[in-house]
Amino acid sequence: MKRAAKLAVIALLLATAYAQEPPDTPQPQKTPAAFWLETGAYTASILADDWSTQRFERMGCVEGFNPTLYGLRPTNTRFLAVSFGIEAAEVYGARRAVRSRSKFWKTLGYSFLGYNIENRTQAVAHNLGLHCK
Repeated sequence: MKRAAKLAVIALLLATAYAQEPPDTPQPQKTPAAFWLETGAYTASILADDWSTQRFERMGCVEGFNPTLYGLRPTNTRFLAVSFGIEAAEVYGARRAVRSRSKFWKTLGYSFLGYNIENRTQAVAHNLGLHCK
């Protein structure tokens, strides 16, 4: 009897070791490639905004959008540090929304990044139109 109990315990341990996960276990969502393309476009728009900001600063203009964060004459390092810090928080939230199973949250995540890309692109166009001295 003692040997049969040991064999039963061994069989139970082997069965649990090779058991598969239950089919209803949620699998982690992958981040779609479209999200990373949109994130890359957002990063490119930030870099273009930085380039155009540095250009108008050399012409004698001052930062009017948010002088509290960037300063009146933002350096390249300060502008990129603030901008990429803001981008990191926004991309984190958008990524969580895009990985959701809800179509509403996915749409909201993509729309949010698209809105930010549009705003940065408009800032670049505005900066390129400035002529101050």
